[in-house]
Amino acid sequence: MSIFQSIVLGLVQGFTEFLPISSSGHLVIFGSLFKLDESSQLLFFAMLHVATLLAVLIFFFRDLIKLRIEDYWIIGIGTIPAVFIGSLLKDFLESLFSMPILISATLVITGVINILADKKIHSMTTKPASATQQTPNWRQSLLIGIAQAVAIIPGISRSGSTVAAGVFLELPRVQAFKYSFFLSIPAILGASMLEVADQMSVVHSFSLTTAEWFGLVAAFIGGLFSLKLFSIVIHKAKLRWFGYYTIAVGVLSGLYFILF
Repeated sequence: MSIFQSIVLGLVQGFTEFLPISSSGHLVIFGSLFKLDESSQLLFFAMLHVATLLAVLIFFFRDLIKLRIEDYWIIGIGTIPAVFIGSLLKDFLESLFSMPILISATLVITGVINILADKKIHSMTTKPASATQQTPNWRQSLLIGIAQAVAIIPGISRSGSTVAAGVFLELPRVQAFKYSFFLSIPAILGASMLEVADQMSVVHSFSLTTAEWFGLVAAFIGGLFSLKLFSIVIHKAKLRWFGYYTIAVGVLSGLYFILF
């Protein structure tokens, strides 16, 4: 992998990880265009997720230190579905990464989710979230967690699905946005560590090339940028912009994979 390819993949991961447009879908598309070896992709992609995890920890640091013990329990409840589904269907879900045409279709689904969430936000008359309540109740958290579990499918946006689930459960959009990323921390950490351990059992060694380090830095910077952009968009309630984008990417990439 060249430095250019690594930086491109890092930026793609960073920009798309936290925007509701599916980082996994974009990485598969770019990995296919670059014709990278699939086994090397999985380990590098796992490390890119670690880089963006660092970005979310820094971006939400002030909010995270304000959470109460019961808030962390709520986050734990919301994490259960993804752990269960990810463990049960691990091999099947990984096989989907080698099916770019399927991911083009799931990107279209992500676009529809964003547009529906946008319409829901504009129809809501909810009050701002309470300053003392930074997480939903346990039932809402479990349902949002199920949405996160569905988003393990490549091409389905994790942030898009969880934010959409939050607003459909009548959470104020800013609270839904924050909780989506609180929930992402154990999900990204757990999935990344399991993938790194799994890949190391195959290659029996772990080292990053200079090119890959460039990619990790790019992913970190891109992650901070995308979090800031998403926070601006969620305040303006313009999720449909992401919906139109992912539908266009899904359709165009699908045509590419069919024709070429």
